[in-house]
Amino acid sequence: RVGVKDHVFSTLHEILKNQHGTIRRNIPQQIIEPYVHRGGNRYKEYTDGRHKPFVSTQLKQQSDNMARKRRTFVRNAMKHVWDGYKTYAWGKDELLPLSAKGRDNWGGMG
Repeated sequence: RVGVKDHVFSTLHEILKNQHGTIRRNIPQQIIEPYVHRGGNRYKEYTDGRHKPFVSTQLKQQSDNMARKRRTFVRNAMKHVWDGYKTYAWGKDELLPLSAKGRDNWGGMG
């Protein structure tokens, strides 16, 4: 394994020393690891549904809080749009937000 690291390090060194204008760094040998293919059938529990991920109470709470914030944001955005339509374009097909007027693009279906 050490021979592989030496080979990878020397190859990287050769490539980098010939590159003009690039930032060169000394890469510590202990972080260079060759890629080892471990196979695609290692995690059978994921494919057949046996895997039950652990979700902590804290993570559930964070997720719930985020969902509440998003729900409130979406509700307020839709309320803003609806209020604008009611005020400026009631009975029209669409609201033109910059001019604050309504327009009938769809034959007055609004």
